[in-house]
Amino acid sequence: MRAERERLRLCPLDRSANPRRTARLRAGLATRRLGGVTLPQWQHELTSGGRIWYCPAKDQRIIWVTKVELTHPKATD
Repeated sequence: MRAERERLRLCPLDRSANPRRTARLRAGLATRRLGGVTLPQWQHELTSGGRIWYCPAKDQRIIWVTKVELTHPKATD
């Protein structure tokens, strides 16, 4: 989990290490409104089931973690 925290902190949109594990969410999950701003929502696969959902706010240099699941989230099925 520490490595994932560092990856999100340093390069949240970098998909070069494993492009299949990091992707922008789609349809109704593609964006999330936080602090009055609509941000893109991304997902990173931690394990075969575990996921982190997050919204990078580039202007503020903040990563909002919106969901952490230890199993595959039903919303993306």
